[in-house]
Amino acid sequence: MLRFLAGFLGNRARQLVAQKGLFGKTLHATVPGLLFFVIALFAASLLSYLCHWAYDNGASLGIGMAATLLALLVSIILGTAITFINRSSIQQTYAVRLGRTYLGATNPERRRDRIWGQDVTEVMPGDDLALRVYTPHERGGPLHLINVMLNHSTDDFSERTLRDRRGESMAVSPFGFSFGKVYHALWGSTEGQVVPVNVPAAEPHPLGNQPTAHTAEPTLQTWVAISGAAISPGRGAETNVGLSLLLGLANLRTGYWWDSNRPRNRPRGYRHFTWLTKLRWTFARFFLPQDLLLNEFLGRFGGPWVRYWYLSDGGFFENLGVYELLRRRVPYILCCDAGEDSEYDFVDLANLIRKARIDFAADIRFLTAEEIQNSEHIPGQVKPLLGPLEGLKPAGQGSHSQRHAALALIRYGDDPTPRSALLYLKSSLTGDEDPDILSYALTHPEFPHDSTADQFFTEPQWESYRRLGEHIGGPLFARGPSGGLWLADLLQGTTK
Repeated sequence: MLRFLAGFLGNRARQLVAQKGLFGKTLHATVPGLLFFVIALFAASLLSYLCHWAYDNGASLGIGMAATLLALLVSIILGTAITFINRSSIQQTYAVRLGRTYLGATNPERRRDRIWGQDVTEVMPGDDLALRVYTPHERGGPLHLINVMLNHSTDDFSERTLRDRRGESMAVSPFGFSFGKVYHALWGSTEGQVVPVNVPAAEPHPLGNQPTAHTAEPTLQTWVAISGAAISPGRGAETNVGLSLLLGLANLRTGYWWDSNRPRNRPRGYRHFTWLTKLRWTFARFFLPQDLLLNEFLGRFGGPWVRYWYLSDGGFFENLGVYELLRRRVPYILCCDAGEDSEYDFVDLANLIRKARIDFAADIRFLTAEEIQNSEHIPGQVKPLLGPLEGLKPAGQGSHSQRHAALALIRYGDDPTPRSALLYLKSSLTGDEDPDILSYALTHPEFPHDSTADQFFTEPQWESYRRLGEHIGGPLFARGPSGGLWLADLLQGTTK
């Protein structure tokens, strides 16, 4: 309980000081360091006390040595328990609850030979399945891409901390996974096999050049839980030692250590390892769970160039879920921005535009009000629902937005022709919603931008969000002039 309170108070302190201008920014950078120093001092003092107690201040070397050897033996035994690192966190509990809620609801075993009075929250066989057999796209459903973040805060070869992103995008599907900017791999013909996809010449692949066997394959519910692992010591650009240590000691860990079974070959172009690096890797060889746990507490993650990858919430890298669609150049993209953005700063959208330009040379340009009205490919009943990006932001305190949606065209590289259309929906109020929604908004000023920390919705809250989404999205999907999707008409009209 005390550790939980310490983690909660530490996070709350960071939130408060982050709102206080320049002084707050200074405290924001200082508080985690001070907390880390205090906790480290306490741990060192406790270790010193235990050593003095075991050796009885030097008067009992035999008992002290026996206690030391026993502790070493226990550490070595724990060093072989690789599964301990994930089972000691709350990630597994989180994954099972998600699986029971969403996958278990469609499990036919729950309706077969059902016992009266059986606890519906119990997990049953069939509540989960392997990712490679999750194929709704083969029966007319969507191909699901599960976005996670591969944490990469430290260059394991130069021993230096990365300054900016501290993480890379990773998307998994029934076919394989993509990560970084240019890396791809396919699931092999047998379980646990991964086949790296060739990259440009002279560009080393983190998984090597040959298929790897015995790679861990998390199940569908585990991947979904990783994708939502928002409480984690690995937080991408937000990763720092103080916060990672607080979350780790409080065991607020929903991230996942994934065994990629990466070959031990060293990428070309890196210097030979120093003796200190070799010593640390030797320690990791005999005390692997301890080493991974220590790295997690200190926010040290080696990215794809080490065997064990630390995966967490994909929103830490890109929160709208559009990045991987741009990688694949999907022609029609629907983006729902329902993040906590009561000030309408469009931080998540700005992050997407910036990373798309840097990583994929993709230029996202939103249409003006004049371009929307003059377009012959947008249905007349849809035009009043669209507006420029600035029209989605309320004019002032207590006022409403002019529109819920904006439209953008996307160009890639030097190609002047747009190849993708992006329909951007913003969680907002325009004043023409149902009376119950407007009444709820008056009594709950944070609506429709509640924090995701609120995990327990009331009935009015749930219905207000559901109905608002229906109000925003329903009228936007009218038939185009050709009788099909009007986004397709728009894109085809711009490519002629």
